[in-house]
Amino acid sequence: MPARFRKLDERVVWTGTLVSAGTGTFVDPDGTTFERDIVHHPGAVVVVPVTDGGEVISDSGRIRDWARDHPATPDQAASSA
Repeated sequence: MPARFRKLDERVVWTGTLVSAGTGTFVDPDGTTFERDIVHHPGAVVVVPVTDGGEVISDSGRIRDWARDHPATPDQAASSA
């Protein structure tokens, strides 16, 4: 069986009406531990990159290679594949 990443811990740092966010501590197959931001949502989550200057980077925007438009429903996902 191949080595896997494992989650060691998760700390919730913010809870809203629908979404919560936190920091997770993980260990990679080589034994290195690292942290990543985690977002929990009852449906789907899309991360939108924003520059320090406040510009939103999207598929239809300034930097095409960084992000893609993400369908809102499974039906739309199937039709855009």
